Amino acid sequence: MNDVSIWTLLTNNVFTVLLLGIAKILYDIWEKKQDRGKAKTERLMGEIEHKLETLEQDVESGKKTDIVLLHDRIWQAFRILSKKKKINYIDRANIEYLYEEYKAKGGNHKAEVMMEFIKTIPVETKGEIDDEQA
Repeated sequence: MNDVSIWTLLTNNVFTVLLLGIAKILYDIWEKKQDRGKAKTERLMGEIEHKLETLEQDVESGKKTDIVLLHDRIWQAFRILSKKKKINYIDRANIEYLYEEYKAKGGNHKAEVMMEFIKTIPVETKGEIDDEQA
């Protein structure tokens, strides 16, 4: 009986050690998988941050481009309209629309000076006038 008890005890201990070893191996595998998941998440977050920074730069660049193009259009309209004795309401509305967008995007006061001059030009109220008439 003693021999069986020792044999059973040894078998149980070996089995317990074996189960604990398997559990440790499985835990290590799970932990490594978690670490890989964290590393992958951190890598993806880094990529997202980089793309957001690039997008912010692109938006800022686009804003600057918009300001430059709006300024150019206001300047072109100013060059044409400042030579006229009267302008039609469509031309006035158009340049005001351009100016408001320019100002909203942070454009400087150069366009404001042009706008103030254009506002001094009388608006034809009896209908539209052609470029050749003014």
